[in-house]
Amino acid sequence: MKTSEQLAKNFIQDLINKRKASENDAMSIIFFGSKARIHAKNLHPSKISKLPDFLLSGTDFTLAFKEIMSIMALADEDQIPIIIFLTDGQDTV
Repeated sequence: MKTSEQLAKNFIQDLINKRKASENDAMSIIFFGSKARIHAKNLHPSKISKLPDFLLSGTDFTLAFKEIMSIMALADEDQIPIIIFLTDGQDTV
């Protein structure tokens, strides 16, 4: 049986693969828990490297939303930003 982490990772990888044909997509991937870590910032899906294991503790939505806002501010006008917010639970902060 797959863990929730494996299912989330598969979902993200499937989305990346499906969006590679789109010319204007700009994907950003932020892993967050008690801290936020940017894996990709405004990259075309074809340029996103392999997803790491992302076991993080805690759930601090504020950190993730701050990173999302900074990334959105940098997006080019011709790009289509894609944001998918996945969480394993309730904000703990």
